[in-house]
Amino acid sequence: MIAVLFAVGLSILLWSLLARRFGEWRVAPAIVLAGAGVITSAILGIDLAESLYSPVTERVVEMILALLLFVDATEVRGGLLGRDRRGALRLVLIALPLSLIGATILGWLVLPTTMFAVCLMIACAVMPTDLSPHGTLFGNSMVPERIRHLLNVESGYNDGVVAPIFVFGLALVEGHGTEAGFGHATIAAIESAGISLLVGVGVGLLAAFLANAALRTGLTSDRALGITVLMTALLSYGLATIAEGNGFVAAFVCGIVYRLTRDQGLHGSELEFVEDVAILCNLLVWFAFGLVLDYVFDAGVLWSTTTLVAVCAVTVLRFVPVQLSLLGSDYGRRDRNLIACMGPRGTASIVFGLLAWTRVAGDDVDDASLILIVVAWTVALSLIVYSVAAVLLAARQKEPA
Repeated sequence: MIAVLFAVGLSILLWSLLARRFGEWRVAPAIVLAGAGVITSAILGIDLAESLYSPVTERVVEMILALLLFVDATEVRGGLLGRDRRGALRLVLIALPLSLIGATILGWLVLPTTMFAVCLMIACAVMPTDLSPHGTLFGNSMVPERIRHLLNVESGYNDGVVAPIFVFGLALVEGHGTEAGFGHATIAAIESAGISLLVGVGVGLLAAFLANAALRTGLTSDRALGITVLMTALLSYGLATIAEGNGFVAAFVCGIVYRLTRDQGLHGSELEFVEDVAILCNLLVWFAFGLVLDYVFDAGVLWSTTTLVAVCAVTVLRFVPVQLSLLGSDYGRRDRNLIACMGPRGTASIVFGLLAWTRVAGDDVDDASLILIVVAWTVALSLIVYSVAAVLLAARQKEPA
């Protein structure tokens, strides 16, 4: 463990010292840290079985997901759904559900599992998009600002939308897919969602009220409020968990409420601290992903149905639903193609996969391994595809007109 901590610390240090140069080369931080994780695992011969089974791992994973969902919710600009409400609604309420349905059905048809709930959990893990690993790509001037904004809004919301469905899938697995288990899972999911909603709204309103009052009376500063933002995310997670709700769903709702009720919105300095913490969490997750990728790698996997699901998740299961959802919108064919092609997977998918492992492995280690493998290869494929796309776009941008 000490060797792993040294390796992750050294990797993050080296990335931070060379961050600008990596940016110029269009090398995403995710590539650097994931690669470091793979190398560390290969050199040290790490066995992750005990660590992945640990209850501590489950809590750490949940807390990281709660923080990232909270940050996603606070980063949406231009109102509740951004500046293009109709476009955002089309992507979140039409394209995302169609993608989830398609991925679930495909998994049910080709994956070696007898549980529909496992396919549902895989779909929830592999379909949400995340722009953070590829900021160099989506900051490229060849991608119109309107499209970048829409994709940011979609990325900010889709993790939170699928989280309750993912929880429902977990409850189904724990009920072993029986008829009684389905009824119990449905009731448990509704109760959990209600508790999470109440906690998220309550904590968000209270934290925003206290932050507004503290600023008006000169008791604090924007910079210090960064700690308030971080603690608000963790408190909403903790209270929802204690109340037997879902902590990361509560954190997502809390982030939306806090952002909407803060006077004049959240200021840049207020978010700097929590964004730095979120970046550090992302780097740690990507290093862990490298460890997991080496752990689950098997040459046979490359020619199995798990690879088929991963390829489809990154391509057709993203492209077709987005195209269908944007029909009749004011986006032209070129813009629709661009939006449909840009759907990288990232930290949330990894965290969903790790969380599924920690919860499912106790009941069925084969299904748990299946989830982890599909998620690992989907994220790895996405990372490679969009890293190459970033380099190609950068090269085209440098070409003379």
